[in-house]
Amino acid sequence: MKVLWLAPTPSLYQANSKYNSLYNGGGWVSSLEKLIYKSENIDLAVGFFMDNEPFKSVQNNHTYYPIGTSNNKFDKILNKLSFDRSTKKEVENIIRVIEDFKPDMIHIFGTEYSFGLISKLTKVPVVIHIQGILNPYDNAFFPPNDNLLNHFLNGDVKNFMNVYRTKRSFELGGKREVQVMESCPNYTGRTNWDFSVSRIYNKNSKYYHINEVLREEFYDTELPIKQSFEVDNKLKLITTISKVPYKAFDLILKTAKILKENIELDFEWNVYGIQDYKYWEKKLNIKSSDVNVNCNGVINAKGLREKLISSDIYIHPSYIDNSPNSLCEAQILSLPIISTNVGGISTLINDNKTGMLCPANDPYTLAYKINLLYENQELRKELGGNGRVEALERHNRDTILKNIVSMYSELSKS
Repeated sequence: MKVLWLAPTPSLYQANSKYNSLYNGGGWVSSLEKLIYKSENIDLAVGFFMDNEPFKSVQNNHTYYPIGTSNNKFDKILNKLSFDRSTKKEVENIIRVIEDFKPDMIHIFGTEYSFGLISKLTKVPVVIHIQGILNPYDNAFFPPNDNLLNHFLNGDVKNFMNVYRTKRSFELGGKREVQVMESCPNYTGRTNWDFSVSRIYNKNSKYYHINEVLREEFYDTELPIKQSFEVDNKLKLITTISKVPYKAFDLILKTAKILKENIELDFEWNVYGIQDYKYWEKKLNIKSSDVNVNCNGVINAKGLREKLISSDIYIHPSYIDNSPNSLCEAQILSLPIISTNVGGISTLINDNKTGMLCPANDPYTLAYKINLLYENQELRKELGGNGRVEALERHNRDTILKNIVSMYSELSKS
């Protein structure tokens, strides 16, 4: 069976070292591709957006299509100025790939991109794997009492432009996403939330529950998991986020301030994925260093695993998320989890059994639950152990591969 993937990252393509080396690259897609190698009946091709590469390349028996979006600098400028123009060009080039590879099945990763528009332009069966969903994410993009004007008035031009571009891409992409989700008949997802949203846009669509593969480093049985639940000297909290408003660095600062000044807890909070967030420090008048928050930048998977195991509690503070792999990676290592109850998180965490949930934008409840876990070693151990059992089942690679191959077989015959 010939299967074409259309993905936002190059997966295992040789030009992809920057994506696979760091934790917030395209790790899970490449992990899934490694799984597909085990299936002898699948002839896989991967299409992804990348300029200045050959149209087609074969590596390790898998075919890669770097899909160019612009021919020169002038073309690139025009594409940036016109969202519709760039989308039209992308779709044209995707069709070229389909015509060249002649797949029996097309598997698209993400509703956020132009890939999904081809479902109404081809007779080949198409399924879209839901990642994040732009419109709900755009709805929760800014924390309470924050907006684009605040970022402009803050005076940090670089931060403002980054936020503006991201927000604008969510708005424009969200309009396109509606077309994608209304037209595609098949979806894969893994949370009650993404199932609900897929039904809102297309009540007649077919939904396959397929979980995601984590990065290899988090399955390695020769490496240790968290086994000691004693707190050494000070409580170590850990979070991995990216530098966008809805990832809730503001909640980290506000919670840390309560932990330090009101509860007087001896702790450190290590944040990976960002080097700093001066906008929120200035807006809230809370310096990270004053409330024991350390921003450590991006880290690779092996390094992150080591940091997770040496920490006591994983905190996921986001205002919206579907099934963040950062949370799942912590869970599979037996870390007790506290997360905001947003998006698909309640599918990953059974409150007070496999982790703890708290409301979004509630630093008081979050601080209370952190202190509650700090004072109860047995509860930390119980939540961490239960979470690991569930995560091991959820992210079982053999089960995931079996479900995907079964779905491909079913859809290719439809």
